[in-house]
Amino acid sequence: MTIAILAALALLTAALLRRQFVRGTLPWDMGSTLILVVGWSAQVPALFTRLTTEVRYQRNLWGELTEVSARPPEAAILASNAIILFVALILLWRGIRQPALRTISAFGVAAMLTLVVAMSIEPAGWVNFATGQPAVLLVLLAAATFAAPSRRGAISGGAVFTLSFAFVGGILAAIRPDQAFVECSAKCSVFGEIYTGAATHGNTVGLIAAAGLPFVWLAFTGRARLWMVLYVALNLLASGSRTALTAAAVTAVVLIITQPAVEGDGARGRNLPVLTLGALAAITVALILPFAVTEDRFATGRGYLWRLALAQFEETPFVGAGLTTWNRFYQAGEFGAAAAYSTHNQWVEMLLLGGVVACLIFLLGFLSMLVIGDRARKFLVLPLLLSVCILGVAERPLSIGVVNSMTWVLVALVVASSSSTRVSASAVKHPLVVHAKSSRSTVGTAIGAS
Repeated sequence: MTIAILAALALLTAALLRRQFVRGTLPWDMGSTLILVVGWSAQVPALFTRLTTEVRYQRNLWGELTEVSARPPEAAILASNAIILFVALILLWRGIRQPALRTISAFGVAAMLTLVVAMSIEPAGWVNFATGQPAVLLVLLAAATFAAPSRRGAISGGAVFTLSFAFVGGILAAIRPDQAFVECSAKCSVFGEIYTGAATHGNTVGLIAAAGLPFVWLAFTGRARLWMVLYVALNLLASGSRTALTAAAVTAVVLIITQPAVEGDGARGRNLPVLTLGALAAITVALILPFAVTEDRFATGRGYLWRLALAQFEETPFVGAGLTTWNRFYQAGEFGAAAAYSTHNQWVEMLLLGGVVACLIFLLGFLSMLVIGDRARKFLVLPLLLSVCILGVAERPLSIGVVNSMTWVLVALVVASSSSTRVSASAVKHPLVVHAKSSRSTVGTAIGAS
């Protein structure tokens, strides 16, 4: 029954999304395409590997049964990086050739500097420009920072990736249910199973849905918004991710209170201090909590992970221990595969990899989104930032070391916080056709869903 519901809702959502494109209510440009490409290029290699290899499970530090993901083939990783580089370089070339299309994002500059600090400790990040993901991420951030066409395009790109990810998961559940669900252990979902969809873990489904929720809210209006938000919420409930559910619930309440709605290349709304204070409160909690926790079993084992990371930070406080530090801990057997991807706190990870220098730079980047720009820009950016800040308390939504399943959020935040004042193309009916626009020199593309 659950499989039939997910598949049916996926098809209905795809049809509604296509209608929005046809009606011209989803502006699309090269920035939108960049976000969509980054999201899927990071996801496809892992999904392909999962579908073509035997599924293995193990108990993690917290007693949860989790899938142990096999590493994708090098060829798949290389192809993924090449695609991302190709699109990013096109954007950068347009910015070089057409000065009127150049933009700048203070947060983007901060993210690039943070990455450079961490890379300076790990020269291996520079060795192979094609397969060295830190270098790929640096080029990607440069494109988003200096050459993204419009802020509104970032909203469309993030919303479409979130919904397309949920759609593929629903179809996969119908075709290969053994690959889309895992039995419950220490946690469970409302469906009696953990839904992994198009990801390798239920937490990934939850994180993408929670981070994507404000994009979906802003991208649609009226009944279309209600349907899309409820569809994302269903994926959240099925994922069993408690952190994602908490972040999404708080974000949804704040969205209802503030009522942000896209207007031009910004947004309008009410009660802006609620958004600002909510993001500040989440950042503060995320910064303080790991230092205050003394019990290893806190938050299903996160206390232990934080203690381990902070112990290393005390040895390398200024510029951190480098991008591969957490992986070295994993290789040494300090924790299982389920915790290998991050320290499970945004700011602990920054301190570990790049020390106080990188953490302060990244924090200033976050604060820039809170103070730079007019109300229209803040009502567009802060809903996106709020969800990330809440997730950052018990997860690491934004990676500065690799291109992963959440990098699209980092790119979208950079684009949405840019100084661009151009408005994306309202709509076109042919897939990915580029059109010249008005005296604003706006360039856009649109995807025609099939």
